[in-house]
Amino acid sequence: MTLPVFFGEHANSNIATCTPALSEARTGNTLTWEGTEARHCIRVRRMKTGEQLELIDGEGLRVLSTIRDIRTSAVTLTIDHISKEPASDTQIVLVQGLAKGGRDEQALEAATEIGVDQVIPWSAVRCVSQWVGKKREKGQQKWTNIVTAATKQARRAFIPHVDELVDSPQLAQRIAAGVQQGDAVYVLWEESDQPFVNEIRTMLCRNKVWQRVWLIIGPEGGITAEEIDMFVHAGAKHMKLGKTIMRVSSAGPAAIAALACACGRWDSDATCTQKVQ
Repeated sequence: MTLPVFFGEHANSNIATCTPALSEARTGNTLTWEGTEARHCIRVRRMKTGEQLELIDGEGLRVLSTIRDIRTSAVTLTIDHISKEPASDTQIVLVQGLAKGGRDEQALEAATEIGVDQVIPWSAVRCVSQWVGKKREKGQQKWTNIVTAATKQARRAFIPHVDELVDSPQLAQRIAAGVQQGDAVYVLWEESDQPFVNEIRTMLCRNKVWQRVWLIIGPEGGITAEEIDMFVHAGAKHMKLGKTIMRVSSAGPAAIAALACACGRWDSDATCTQKVQ
């Protein structure tokens, strides 16, 4: 059975904090772990002295520890092993159109479990769901909470970053900037006659390693022809994901899974870690 994973450090210190800092931890030393994560370990998971767990910082650090002492809201841990996981050679960016009924959130959760590295919320022309006014900040925070929870569930060492909401013109500007830096940008569009899987095969045959790949998924109503023209003009390519039409909740995760396989992310040695003394 895999060990439970918790955040040892978090941007919000109320969630998790360690003394000394997790980044300063050394094998054999002890540290005090506090915050809502520590209380979850004590009150919900009901872990006991002598049990092991893993602490992560969301930036690749993974610390194997043994519970030494438990107090009301703090846990003292002995550090058994420290490793630093390298970031993937290919960074995957999901541009997710807002959707109703929580389907965008389902896509976000699955994408995080599969291995997305960055998420850009997109308010497309045909989006029914809209983040207007205070909903912009609340929506971004909700998505951040979703990827944070999914990171723990998947036992990942990295938390995907959730960007601010963009509209279509703003997205086109970001696509142009990304392409100039060598990013590969694909708009997954049901009307395209270019199979995405063929693009992956071509790149593999050329032994090309992507440094950064964008996958753009539209809302329930689809992507307009004007948006497609705008994105292609900015440097993106439109691709068809498969023979079937997928829901918003499944298109992104399916594309990420195909890409993860092609990039070797799921190879047995793809998560090699560097030991930290």
